[in-house]
Amino acid sequence: MIHRLINKVKDLLFPKFCVNCEKEGVWLCEACLSLENLAQEDRAVANLDGITALFNYGDNTISKLIQMFKYNYLLEIADIFEKIITETKFNNTWTDFVIIPVPLHARRERERGLNQAEVLAMMFAKKFGLSINKNLNRVVYTVQQAKLSGEERRQNLKDAFVFKGGAVPEKVLLVDDVYTTGATMQECARVLKNNGVKVVWGLVLAKG
Repeated sequence: MIHRLINKVKDLLFPKFCVNCEKEGVWLCEACLSLENLAQEDRAVANLDGITALFNYGDNTISKLIQMFKYNYLLEIADIFEKIITETKFNNTWTDFVIIPVPLHARRERERGLNQAEVLAMMFAKKFGLSINKNLNRVVYTVQQAKLSGEERRQNLKDAFVFKGGAVPEKVLLVDDVYTTGATMQECARVLKNNGVKVVWGLVLAKG
């Protein structure tokens, strides 16, 4: 009863509209949720042995949803992402991989209230029946990558990640929300390989 009342108040104060067609009542309506295309794969890039993205980040629909989830703390949007991940067709199921989410610094995670990569990692783990390893840590509190140029992003991440303790997996599926310049994911992959990981494949909601 209390939860229903809270939801009604939220809907009155912050009405939902589809980010694509502006239909009222949902953040993304069924008509605008296209799940027909296979997830797109790219070949090896630098430290990554390959990367799979579900969407092009230039698509305003998915980019708006990611930004709302990441910066506006709208956790209910996670339900949309879970539906997308559950119903998307993948060429690869990574049956012998371990999932590692791209980590946030503890201070940044407290500021945001969540690590969006970790939330997505749990969804992908459920989808493929894989385990999650959280031994990759971000030990330097850096300027937000979105505010920097490509070269600045690379410099910003210098010595930012370490792999701490535990068995080193042979194959890793590295999960994040977005791959743009690739600086964050590439640096994570470099650290993982320097610690003995043989294969690192990136998996993101959107790339662009």
